Amino acid sequence: MSVPALRGDRVSSPRLAQFAQAWGIPFDSAEHPDASVLALGEVDSERLALALAPPVVACVEAGGGTDWAGPSFAPTVEQAGLYLCLTAGSAHGAEPALAVCTALAARLDLDEAVRQSIELALHEALANAIIHGSLGVAAPPEATVDQFMAFIDEVERRLAEPEYAGRRVEIFATWDDAILRIGVRDQGEGYRAQCNENASADRKSGRGLLLIQELATAVQIGEGGRRLTMEFRR
Repeated sequence: MSVPALRGDRVSSPRLAQFAQAWGIPFDSAEHPDASVLALGEVDSERLALALAPPVVACVEAGGGTDWAGPSFAPTVEQAGLYLCLTAGSAHGAEPALAVCTALAARLDLDEAVRQSIELALHEALANAIIHGSLGVAAPPEATVDQFMAFIDEVERRLAEPEYAGRRVEIFATWDDAILRIGVRDQGEGYRAQCNENASADRKSGRGLLLIQELATAVQIGEGGRRLTMEFRR
């Protein structure tokens, strides 16, 4: 892959220069329409879908407190995969699973059934990473109406707090001729879980993790529960 170029969408040139220095990417103030790395100043579903269109391989939200690109940024860019880093607040409302799967479909010849499985698994993985990971809200112990409403209220409360909503969620994908690998990483406290038939005993993973296991060819949990990696046969 050629040396990546950086451009911004609603991000000032001085801010882009700071990103370039932090990421080790050459930068000048001229616009690069073919840039492979994009710093995104505002995030919504429509803008995110456009931001991930080729030739972009990495998109990082520029706002939301501490600007951050995680450890999967550099290796994903080097492998010309697909990388996305959003705040938990933005990820909660911007439909990133749909945007990422649309971007992958533009790059790979994916069977529609495989694409649907990937999107559903990624949606579940992101729900865990955003709500239980970055926002730190545990699932209700029982499925009563009152507990569910209290759970929703707590999610909304933490989305309004920069300490939680500003935490980052990474999505990163690489592939070869046979396998597509997709990872999700959050900045939460982590949790203990095993990818097996007993996963439902862990309330954080619950049915979502079991569904991911059914949809993916392989699932791995690392970094104390902060990172989930899925594999799919192409």
